[in-house]
Amino acid sequence: METNSNSEAMDVIIPTWNSSDILDMVLEGVREHIHPNRIILVDRNSTDKTLDIAKEFDCDVLTDTVSLGSARMLGISSSSAEFVAFIDDDIVIHEDFREKLMEFMDNETGAVQGTALSTEPRLRRRMKDRWEKLTKEKGFFLLKPGQRGYTNCTILRRRLLSGLQIEDLNSFEDWVIANHILEEGYSWKITPVYVDHHHVVKSVVSKYGWNGAGIWNLAKTGRLSISKTLRYFTRYAATHPLDMVVDLRLDDRENFIYHFKALVGVMLSPLYTVKKFLRD
Repeated sequence: METNSNSEAMDVIIPTWNSSDILDMVLEGVREHIHPNRIILVDRNSTDKTLDIAKEFDCDVLTDTVSLGSARMLGISSSSAEFVAFIDDDIVIHEDFREKLMEFMDNETGAVQGTALSTEPRLRRRMKDRWEKLTKEKGFFLLKPGQRGYTNCTILRRRLLSGLQIEDLNSFEDWVIANHILEEGYSWKITPVYVDHHHVVKSVVSKYGWNGAGIWNLAKTGRLSISKTLRYFTRYAATHPLDMVVDLRLDDRENFIYHFKALVGVMLSPLYTVKKFLRD
């Protein structure tokens, strides 16, 4: 497989808001294991120590209060590198992250995604087993049209996103990014290059409520038909009861409660959709 050189310029884009509890670990990992040309931190008016930490790591700080999609595209538009890495503000990467992902980046590939695993040990084992089954045959999993790719630890060809309009999306913007790259004729590879997801979540119900609202917003903005949105939402919602069954079998009370709250959030997502509509 013809691969691109790891010496190519790469910028890192990190959308963030009030992430001081974990941001120093995130930035340390980025600096040590990506060696980026620039770290572009797109901040949503943080009120904690986030900006102080960003200054310590010489980040280029931009401000965006529109949406997560807008923040990502602001980072893209401010970069001139051939490749960009999206890293979420609760993701800690490990040694050789860049090198391992770039091994999968050939001329037909538009994005290579790592796999974020929870730092909670029992949930981490289950997630790892699931992803290893998906990537076992080829060493990676090829995303199919209509599936969701994640941008929490992903390297992409920047030019493929130039001009993409996702400012109206505050969640599931990664679904649009991934499917846009597929529509451009490039592949999106999900790899067993694992990173730590620290799940800094203040409200599980709210998090999954807004995630579910993101699915409905795909229909509202004309990106998915109503019928496809209903099917996608049903599959998304069904994952949580299935996880709860596994939690019961493993006598895992903590994760059962987490997945129950997630399910409640998903079921309440139409209310979050209405709330966003009224706010807009």
